[in-house]
Amino acid sequence: MVEKNKLSQQVINERVSQVEEQLIKVESQIQEFQRIINDLDEYSKISEDSELLAPIANGIFVKAKKLENNSFFVNIGGGVVAKKSLSSTKELMTTQLTSLEEYREELFSSLNDLLIMNGGV
Repeated sequence: MVEKNKLSQQVINERVSQVEEQLIKVESQIQEFQRIINDLDEYSKISEDSELLAPIANGIFVKAKKLENNSFFVNIGGGVVAKKSLSSTKELMTTQLTSLEEYREELFSSLNDLLIMNGGV
């Protein structure tokens, strides 16, 4: 019986670690989507024909000129890129952010349940 409890606690502890890792990843994704939404707001304030530095990789930029104020090319999945307005792009990002926040809450709930099962909290 003691061995069974030890094994059960070990499985719960492993699951706790997995959920904590998922929470870290989801939190990072949430921060990224919040940054994207903020960047879209900031971009909308830049006037057309303005020069700006556009990122092409982490820490690498290219000089660019803003030609259109309200158009974005968005990867919508399956390698398909679609032209979208600022509002529909923000709506898409906000929808994804909301889904991530809901998933984070599910993970917190699972983590809480696991900790209760493990006798903690």
